[in-house]
Amino acid sequence: VFTSRELSLKELALVEPMGIGFHAVRRGQVTGDDQVLVLGCGTIGMGVIAAARSKGARVIASDIDDTKLELAQRFGAEHTVNAAHEDVRAVVAELTGNEGVDVAIEAAGQPETLRRAVDVAAHGGRVVTIGYAKKEVSYDTNQFVVKELTIVGSRNALDVFPAVIDLLEQGRQPFGDLISHVYPLQATAQAFRDWDASPGEFAKILIEVKG
Repeated sequence: VFTSRELSLKELALVEPMGIGFHAVRRGQVTGDDQVLVLGCGTIGMGVIAAARSKGARVIASDIDDTKLELAQRFGAEHTVNAAHEDVRAVVAELTGNEGVDVAIEAAGQPETLRRAVDVAAHGGRVVTIGYAKKEVSYDTNQFVVKELTIVGSRNALDVFPAVIDLLEQGRQPFGDLISHVYPLQATAQAFRDWDASPGEFAKILIEVKG
């Protein structure tokens, strides 16, 4: 059982989603020498950023929502790219001297971001996929071979909970800001309707159960 005497129940509710990002960073073997691109800055992506920064890596964050990118900066991203208005590949090329990033971690689950992770990875780079698309994704598989990429999936997170709790206890990043909405138990159905209508307005939803 993992717990903390310092964190509130609301903060502890973030341990599992943050853990997914931490596990992805571990799967990508991220070190302090790496430059990491995080594609998708939702709650999971913020976990990736937090974990990568805790390793000392330099982080580039990409999303299509400026609000999420602003939060990514507060979590430690050195550079942000709004993929709706900017060419992510061109920005990465400029920031890395045309070499690409050491590690690309995909946390959006969109065909274009899954392909982009492969496109921007350096020769000998690592690609970690957390998100999964709802339809088949096509790739230029020549890049897998020519760039000698290591491509791994990432899903489980239980064994990283102690590290996540430790980081939350340090309070270096605004984890509480990830909780965008709190609904009482009786409004659970409404929470799902609201999220479905405007998913971009939500980060992490909590359902509050009072004894």
